[in-house]
Amino acid sequence: MLVILALLAVSCRTGARQDTNLHAAEVPVHPLVHSSADPSSEFVESFAMQVAVFQTSEEEGMLGVVHALSEMGIPFFVTRDLDQALRHSLVIVYPGANGATFNSQQVSQLNLHVHNGGSVLSFNVVAGALKSVFGFRDAIPSRRRHRVIFNASSDPIERYLNRPEEREVQLGNLRYEEIFWTNGYSSDGTSEVLANFDDGTAAVLRKKLGSGTSYLFGLSFQDVILRNQINHDYDAERHYANAFEPGSDVWILALRAWYESAQPGAVRLGTIPNAKQSVLLLSHDVDWENSFDPILEFSAMEETQHVKSTFFIQTKYVSDANSASFFFGKNLANLRKVKAQGFSIGSHSVIHSRGFNKFELGAGEQRLSQPTGHGVRDLIALSMRTCSARSE
Repeated sequence: MLVILALLAVSCRTGARQDTNLHAAEVPVHPLVHSSADPSSEFVESFAMQVAVFQTSEEEGMLGVVHALSEMGIPFFVTRDLDQALRHSLVIVYPGANGATFNSQQVSQLNLHVHNGGSVLSFNVVAGALKSVFGFRDAIPSRRRHRVIFNASSDPIERYLNRPEEREVQLGNLRYEEIFWTNGYSSDGTSEVLANFDDGTAAVLRKKLGSGTSYLFGLSFQDVILRNQINHDYDAERHYANAFEPGSDVWILALRAWYESAQPGAVRLGTIPNAKQSVLLLSHDVDWENSFDPILEFSAMEETQHVKSTFFIQTKYVSDANSASFFFGKNLANLRKVKAQGFSIGSHSVIHSRGFNKFELGAGEQRLSQPTGHGVRDLIALSMRTCSARSE
Protein backbone atom coordinates (compact mmCIF):
# COMPACT_ATOMS: atom_id res chain seq x y z
CA MET A 1 0.00 0.00 0.00
CA LEU A 2 2.75 2.48 0.95
CA VAL A 3 4.67 1.70 -2.26
CA ILE A 4 1.57 2.36 -4.34
CA LEU A 5 0.93 5.63 -2.53
CA ALA A 6 4.49 6.72 -3.17
CA LEU A 7 4.23 5.88 -6.87
CA LEU A 8 0.97 7.81 -7.15
CA ALA A 9 2.53 10.83 -5.48
CA VAL A 10 5.42 10.74 -7.97
CA SER A 11 3.07 10.34 -10.94
CA CYS A 12 1.11 13.43 -9.84
CA ARG A 13 4.17 15.60 -9.27
CA THR A 14 4.75 18.44 -11.70
CA GLY A 15 8.33 19.42 -11.18
CA ALA A 16 7.96 19.84 -7.41
CA ARG A 17 11.18 20.35 -5.50
CA GLN A 18 11.82 17.92 -2.69
CA ASP A 19 13.94 18.23 0.43
CA THR A 20 15.74 14.91 0.82
CA ASN A 21 16.25 15.58 4.52
CA LEU A 22 12.52 15.54 5.26
CA HIS A 23 11.37 12.60 7.35
CA ALA A 24 8.55 11.71 9.69
CA ALA A 25 9.22 12.77 13.27
CA GLU A 26 9.58 10.03 15.84
CA VAL A 27 6.71 11.07 18.09
CA PRO A 28 5.33 8.62 20.66
CA VAL A 29 1.63 7.90 20.28
CA HIS A 30 -0.17 7.65 23.59
CA PRO A 31 -3.54 5.94 24.07
CA LEU A 32 -6.62 8.16 24.12
CA VAL A 33 -7.81 9.10 27.59
CA HIS A 34 -11.59 9.03 27.66
CA SER A 35 -13.36 11.15 30.24
CA SER A 36 -15.89 9.56 32.53
CA ALA A 37 -19.20 8.70 30.91
CA ASP A 38 -20.87 9.85 34.11
CA PRO A 39 -20.36 13.61 34.65
CA SER A 40 -21.79 13.38 38.17
CA SER A 41 -18.79 11.26 39.20
CA GLU A 42 -16.30 13.44 37.33
CA PHE A 43 -17.60 16.81 38.56
CA VAL A 44 -18.44 16.40 42.25
CA GLU A 45 -19.79 18.67 44.97
CA SER A 46 -17.08 20.16 47.15
CA PHE A 47 -18.05 23.64 48.44
CA ALA A 48 -21.06 25.93 48.81
CA MET A 49 -20.29 28.46 46.07
CA GLN A 50 -20.41 25.91 43.26
CA VAL A 51 -23.12 26.10 40.63
CA ALA A 52 -25.26 22.97 40.79
CA VAL A 53 -25.90 21.45 37.36
CA PHE A 54 -28.96 19.23 37.61
CA GLN A 55 -28.72 16.59 34.87
CA THR A 56 -32.20 15.81 33.59
CA SER A 57 -31.28 13.15 31.05
CA GLU A 58 -28.58 10.50 30.94
CA GLU A 59 -29.11 9.95 27.20
CA GLU A 60 -28.34 13.50 26.06
CA GLY A 61 -24.88 15.03 26.20
CA MET A 62 -23.70 17.37 28.96
CA LEU A 63 -20.51 18.54 27.26
CA GLY A 64 -22.02 21.84 26.06
CA VAL A 65 -22.68 23.23 29.53
CA VAL A 66 -19.67 21.52 31.17
CA HIS A 67 -17.36 23.02 28.55
CA ALA A 68 -18.87 26.50 28.91
CA LEU A 69 -18.58 26.51 32.69
CA SER A 70 -15.02 25.21 32.57
CA GLU A 71 -13.90 27.78 30.01
CA MET A 72 -15.20 30.60 32.21
CA GLY A 73 -13.59 29.15 35.33
CA ILE A 74 -16.97 28.86 37.05
CA PRO A 75 -16.94 26.30 39.89
CA PHE A 76 -19.66 23.68 39.44
CA PHE A 77 -20.71 20.12 40.04
CA VAL A 78 -23.14 17.79 38.24
CA THR A 79 -25.84 15.84 40.02
CA ARG A 80 -29.04 13.91 39.35
CA ASP A 81 -30.27 14.54 42.89
CA LEU A 82 -32.55 17.62 42.94
CA ASP A 83 -32.37 17.94 46.75
CA GLN A 84 -28.58 18.10 46.50
CA ALA A 85 -28.75 20.69 43.72
CA LEU A 86 -31.17 22.93 45.64
CA ARG A 87 -28.74 23.20 48.55
CA HIS A 88 -26.86 25.63 46.29
CA SER A 89 -28.08 29.10 45.39
CA LEU A 90 -27.43 28.79 41.64
CA VAL A 91 -28.89 25.86 39.73
CA ILE A 92 -28.68 24.97 36.03
CA VAL A 93 -31.28 22.56 34.64
CA TYR A 94 -29.74 20.83 31.63
CA PRO A 95 -30.21 19.64 28.91
CA GLY A 96 -33.99 20.24 29.16
CA ALA A 97 -37.23 19.45 30.94
CA ASN A 98 -40.42 17.82 29.69
CA GLY A 99 -43.54 16.59 31.45
CA ALA A 100 -41.76 13.57 32.90
CA THR A 101 -38.72 15.38 34.31
CA PHE A 102 -40.20 16.66 37.59
CA ASN A 103 -43.08 15.55 39.74
CA SER A 104 -45.41 18.08 41.37
CA GLN A 105 -43.41 18.16 44.60
CA GLN A 106 -40.18 18.90 42.75
CA VAL A 107 -41.85 21.68 40.76
CA SER A 108 -42.91 23.24 44.07
CA GLN A 109 -39.34 22.89 45.34
CA LEU A 110 -37.95 24.73 42.29
CA ASN A 111 -40.55 27.46 42.66
CA LEU A 112 -39.75 27.90 46.36
CA HIS A 113 -36.00 27.90 45.68
CA VAL A 114 -36.33 30.87 43.33
CA HIS A 115 -38.85 32.64 45.55
CA ASN A 116 -36.40 32.46 48.47
CA GLY A 117 -33.60 34.13 46.53
CA GLY A 118 -32.09 31.38 44.40
CA SER A 119 -31.51 31.58 40.66
CA VAL A 120 -32.37 28.83 38.18
CA LEU A 121 -31.14 28.81 34.59
CA SER A 122 -32.75 26.22 32.32
CA PHE A 123 -32.82 25.16 28.69
CA ASN A 124 -35.53 23.85 26.38
CA VAL A 125 -38.28 23.56 28.99
CA VAL A 126 -41.55 22.29 27.50
CA ALA A 127 -43.21 20.98 30.68
CA GLY A 128 -46.51 22.70 31.33
CA ALA A 129 -46.04 22.38 35.08
CA LEU A 130 -42.99 24.68 34.87
CA LYS A 131 -44.75 27.53 33.08
CA SER A 132 -45.24 29.45 36.32
CA VAL A 133 -41.55 29.04 37.25
CA PHE A 134 -40.23 30.51 34.00
CA GLY A 135 -43.15 32.66 32.86
CA PHE A 136 -44.00 31.21 29.46
CA ARG A 137 -47.37 30.45 27.89
CA ASP A 138 -46.37 28.39 24.85
CA ALA A 139 -43.28 26.54 23.63
CA ILE A 140 -43.02 26.04 19.88
CA PRO A 141 -40.27 23.73 18.55
CA SER A 142 -38.75 24.50 15.15
CA ARG A 143 -35.69 23.85 13.00
CA ARG A 144 -36.25 27.00 10.94
CA ARG A 145 -34.79 29.67 13.20
CA HIS A 146 -31.50 31.19 12.09
CA ARG A 147 -30.82 34.18 14.36
CA VAL A 148 -31.12 35.39 17.96
CA ILE A 149 -31.51 39.14 18.56
CA PHE A 150 -30.96 40.50 22.07
CA ASN A 151 -33.27 43.31 23.14
CA ALA A 152 -32.17 46.46 24.92
CA SER A 153 -32.13 45.41 28.55
CA SER A 154 -30.35 46.18 31.79
CA ASP A 155 -30.39 42.55 32.83
CA PRO A 156 -27.06 41.46 34.36
CA ILE A 157 -26.58 38.52 31.95
CA GLU A 158 -26.12 41.03 29.11
CA ARG A 159 -23.31 42.79 30.93
CA TYR A 160 -20.58 41.71 28.51
CA LEU A 161 -22.62 41.92 25.30
CA ASN A 162 -21.47 45.41 24.43
CA ARG A 163 -20.70 45.21 20.71
CA PRO A 164 -23.19 45.12 17.82
CA GLU A 165 -21.97 41.69 16.70
CA GLU A 166 -22.77 40.35 20.17
CA ARG A 167 -26.34 41.65 20.12
CA GLU A 168 -27.33 39.57 17.10
CA VAL A 169 -26.15 35.97 16.88
CA GLN A 170 -26.36 33.88 13.72
CA LEU A 171 -27.31 30.25 14.33
CA GLY A 172 -27.05 29.13 10.72
CA ASN A 173 -27.03 30.34 7.15
CA LEU A 174 -30.40 30.95 5.50
CA ARG A 175 -29.51 28.67 2.61
CA TYR A 176 -30.19 25.82 5.04
CA GLU A 177 -33.95 25.71 5.31
CA GLU A 178 -33.68 23.61 8.46
CA ILE A 179 -30.90 23.56 11.06
CA PHE A 180 -30.99 22.27 14.67
CA TRP A 181 -34.03 22.27 16.96
CA THR A 182 -34.88 25.31 19.08
CA ASN A 183 -37.88 26.18 21.25
CA GLY A 184 -39.53 29.56 20.76
CA TYR A 185 -41.53 30.85 23.72
CA SER A 186 -44.27 33.38 24.35
CA SER A 187 -44.28 35.24 27.65
CA ASP A 188 -47.29 34.87 29.92
CA GLY A 189 -46.86 38.49 30.99
CA THR A 190 -44.92 37.72 34.16
CA SER A 191 -41.54 37.36 32.39
CA GLU A 192 -39.39 39.68 30.32
CA VAL A 193 -38.19 38.72 26.85
CA LEU A 194 -34.43 39.32 26.77
CA ALA A 195 -33.89 37.97 23.25
CA ASN A 196 -35.99 36.90 20.28
CA PHE A 197 -35.53 34.44 17.45
CA ASP A 198 -35.89 35.78 13.93
CA ASP A 199 -39.48 34.49 13.78
CA GLY A 200 -40.44 36.73 16.70
CA THR A 201 -40.72 34.05 19.39
CA ALA A 202 -38.73 34.46 22.60
CA ALA A 203 -35.28 32.86 22.73
CA VAL A 204 -34.41 33.99 26.27
CA LEU A 205 -36.87 34.74 29.09
CA ARG A 206 -36.25 36.10 32.57
CA LYS A 207 -38.75 36.00 35.41
CA LYS A 208 -38.41 37.63 38.81
CA LEU A 209 -40.12 35.49 41.42
CA GLY A 210 -40.02 36.61 45.04
CA SER A 211 -36.41 37.59 45.73
CA GLY A 212 -34.95 35.27 43.07
CA THR A 213 -34.77 34.99 39.30
CA SER A 214 -35.28 32.29 36.70
CA TYR A 215 -33.90 32.26 33.15
CA LEU A 216 -35.05 30.13 30.24
CA PHE A 217 -33.09 29.56 27.01
CA GLY A 218 -34.83 27.98 24.03
CA LEU A 219 -31.67 26.39 22.65
CA SER A 220 -28.85 24.06 23.63
CA PHE A 221 -25.21 24.86 24.30
CA GLN A 222 -24.42 21.73 22.31
CA ASP A 223 -25.71 23.56 19.23
CA VAL A 224 -24.69 27.19 19.77
CA ILE A 225 -21.24 26.55 21.28
CA LEU A 226 -19.91 23.08 20.47
CA ARG A 227 -21.17 22.94 16.87
CA ASN A 228 -19.29 26.11 16.01
CA GLN A 229 -16.11 25.10 17.76
CA ILE A 230 -15.84 21.70 16.08
CA ASN A 231 -16.90 23.00 12.64
CA HIS A 232 -20.22 21.11 12.59
CA ASP A 233 -22.33 24.26 12.40
CA TYR A 234 -24.66 25.31 9.59
CA ASP A 235 -22.28 28.04 8.37
CA ALA A 236 -23.14 30.18 11.37
CA GLU A 237 -20.34 32.65 10.70
CA ARG A 238 -21.21 35.98 9.06
CA HIS A 239 -17.77 36.29 7.46
CA TYR A 240 -15.31 33.59 6.37
CA ALA A 241 -12.20 35.31 7.76
CA ASN A 242 -10.72 38.57 9.05
CA ALA A 243 -13.79 39.62 11.03
CA PHE A 244 -15.05 39.66 14.61
CA GLU A 245 -17.43 36.70 15.06
CA PRO A 246 -18.48 36.13 18.70
CA GLY A 247 -21.27 33.63 17.96
CA SER A 248 -20.18 31.05 20.54
CA ASP A 249 -18.71 33.55 22.99
CA VAL A 250 -22.04 35.32 23.52
CA TRP A 251 -23.52 32.36 25.38
CA ILE A 252 -20.40 31.71 27.44
CA LEU A 253 -20.22 35.37 28.44
CA ALA A 254 -23.91 35.39 29.38
CA LEU A 255 -23.28 32.36 31.58
CA ARG A 256 -20.35 34.11 33.25
CA ALA A 257 -22.38 37.28 33.85
CA TRP A 258 -25.22 35.25 35.38
CA TYR A 259 -22.84 33.59 37.83
CA GLU A 260 -21.06 36.81 38.79
CA SER A 261 -24.31 38.72 39.34
CA ALA A 262 -26.30 36.01 41.12
CA GLN A 263 -23.63 34.48 43.38
CA PRO A 264 -22.54 36.76 46.26
CA GLY A 265 -18.76 36.87 46.46
CA ALA A 266 -18.46 34.97 43.18
CA VAL A 267 -15.00 33.56 42.53
CA ARG A 268 -13.79 32.22 39.18
CA LEU A 269 -10.77 30.07 38.58
CA GLY A 270 -8.17 32.11 36.70
CA THR A 271 -7.94 30.54 33.23
CA ILE A 272 -5.56 33.21 31.88
CA PRO A 273 -1.83 32.96 32.74
CA ASN A 274 -0.20 35.36 35.19
CA ALA A 275 -3.56 36.56 36.59
CA LYS A 276 -4.15 38.80 33.57
CA GLN A 277 -7.64 40.19 33.01
CA SER A 278 -7.73 39.37 29.31
CA VAL A 279 -5.67 37.63 26.66
CA LEU A 280 -5.24 37.81 22.90
CA LEU A 281 -3.91 34.76 21.04
CA LEU A 282 -2.32 35.58 17.68
CA SER A 283 -1.98 32.87 15.06
CA HIS A 284 -1.38 32.60 11.32
CA ASP A 285 -2.38 29.80 8.95
CA VAL A 286 0.37 29.19 6.39
CA ASP A 287 -1.23 26.86 3.87
CA TRP A 288 -0.38 28.18 0.40
CA GLU A 289 2.78 28.61 -1.66
CA ASN A 290 2.48 32.41 -1.40
CA SER A 291 1.89 32.41 2.37
CA PHE A 292 5.52 32.02 3.40
CA ASP A 293 6.99 35.38 2.39
CA PRO A 294 4.57 37.35 4.64
CA ILE A 295 5.79 35.32 7.62
CA LEU A 296 8.78 37.62 8.00
CA GLU A 297 6.61 40.73 7.63
CA PHE A 298 4.20 39.61 10.33
CA SER A 299 6.95 38.54 12.70
CA ALA A 300 8.79 41.87 12.24
CA MET A 301 5.61 43.85 12.93
CA GLU A 302 4.81 41.78 16.02
CA GLU A 303 8.37 42.20 17.31
CA THR A 304 7.84 45.99 17.35
CA GLN A 305 4.77 45.41 19.57
CA HIS A 306 6.65 42.98 21.85
CA VAL A 307 4.29 40.10 21.16
CA LYS A 308 4.73 36.57 19.82
CA SER A 309 2.36 34.54 17.67
CA THR A 310 2.06 30.98 16.42
CA PHE A 311 2.50 30.08 12.74
CA PHE A 312 0.50 26.99 11.81
CA ILE A 313 2.31 25.44 8.86
CA GLN A 314 1.04 23.12 6.18
CA THR A 315 3.93 20.79 5.37
CA LYS A 316 3.08 20.29 1.73
CA TYR A 317 5.96 18.59 -0.07
CA VAL A 318 4.18 17.25 -3.21
CA SER A 319 2.35 19.22 -5.89
CA ASP A 320 -1.20 18.19 -6.68
CA ALA A 321 -4.43 19.41 -8.30
CA ASN A 322 -4.84 22.07 -5.62
CA SER A 323 -1.49 23.85 -5.73
CA ALA A 324 2.27 23.47 -5.94
CA SER A 325 4.45 22.08 -3.15
CA PHE A 326 6.19 24.62 -0.96
CA PHE A 327 7.77 22.97 2.09
CA PHE A 328 11.42 23.37 1.10
CA GLY A 329 14.25 25.86 0.41
CA LYS A 330 13.63 29.52 1.21
CA ASN A 331 10.31 28.77 2.89
CA LEU A 332 11.97 26.48 5.41
CA ALA A 333 14.63 29.12 5.97
CA ASN A 334 11.89 31.61 6.85
CA LEU A 335 10.45 29.16 9.35
CA ARG A 336 13.81 28.58 10.99
CA LYS A 337 14.30 32.34 11.25
CA VAL A 338 11.02 33.07 13.05
CA LYS A 339 11.52 30.01 15.26
CA ALA A 340 14.89 31.41 16.31
CA GLN A 341 13.15 34.72 17.13
CA GLY A 342 10.94 32.94 19.67
CA PHE A 343 7.78 32.47 17.64
CA SER A 344 5.89 29.18 17.90
CA ILE A 345 5.48 26.76 15.01
CA GLY A 346 2.46 24.46 14.86
CA SER A 347 0.94 21.94 12.48
CA HIS A 348 -1.74 22.85 9.94
CA SER A 349 -1.81 19.34 8.45
CA VAL A 350 0.03 18.22 5.31
CA ILE A 351 -2.43 19.17 2.60
CA HIS A 352 -5.84 20.59 1.80
CA SER A 353 -6.94 17.90 -0.62
CA ARG A 354 -10.08 17.97 -2.72
CA GLY A 355 -9.91 14.20 -2.68
CA PHE A 356 -10.77 13.95 1.02
CA ASN A 357 -14.47 14.39 0.38
CA LYS A 358 -14.42 11.23 -1.77
CA PHE A 359 -13.74 9.03 1.22
CA GLU A 360 -16.13 7.96 3.97
CA LEU A 361 -15.64 9.64 7.33
CA GLY A 362 -14.87 6.50 9.35
CA ALA A 363 -14.68 6.11 13.12
CA GLY A 364 -11.02 6.99 13.71
CA GLU A 365 -10.06 3.40 14.46
CA GLN A 366 -9.33 2.11 10.95
CA ARG A 367 -6.00 0.55 9.98
CA LEU A 368 -4.37 0.36 6.56
CA SER A 369 -5.35 -2.89 4.89
CA GLN A 370 -3.11 -5.16 2.85
CA PRO A 371 -2.50 -3.95 -0.74
CA THR A 372 -5.28 -6.08 -2.20
CA GLY A 373 -8.94 -5.67 -3.06
CA HIS A 374 -11.04 -2.79 -4.26
CA GLY A 375 -9.63 -0.22 -1.83
CA VAL A 376 -6.33 0.09 -3.67
CA ARG A 377 -7.98 0.17 -7.10
CA ASP A 378 -10.34 2.91 -5.90
CA LEU A 379 -7.38 4.89 -4.56
CA ILE A 380 -5.53 4.56 -7.88
CA ALA A 381 -8.60 5.67 -9.81
CA LEU A 382 -9.14 8.66 -7.53
CA SER A 383 -5.52 9.70 -7.83
CA MET A 384 -5.66 9.46 -11.61
CA ARG A 385 -8.74 11.69 -11.64
CA THR A 386 -6.95 14.17 -9.40
CA CYS A 387 -3.94 14.21 -11.74
CA SER A 388 -6.22 14.68 -14.75
CA ALA A 389 -7.96 17.58 -13.07
CA ARG A 390 -4.60 19.27 -12.58
CA SER A 391 -3.49 18.72 -16.17
CA GLU A 392 -6.76 20.19 -17.46
